[in-house]
Amino acid sequence: MTDPIATEALKTYARFVATRDEIDVGAKPWSALADYFTEDAAYIDPAWGRIDGREAIRDFFTAS
Repeated sequence: MTDPIATEALKTYARFVATRDEIDVGAKPWSALADYFTEDAAYIDPAWGRIDGREAIRDFFTAS
């Protein structure tokens, strides 16, 4: 019996790693990682602090 939540989590992780691989070779911008956040997400950067909301996170990834 397969746990559907675990299966979905592993698929999402694999897509995330693939996105990071594309970023590392310059095929995608860092802002592509924002697609893995919910609209109301909070991202806490150790140097820059808290960023609220997916689009603000996307802007942060672009700017940083």
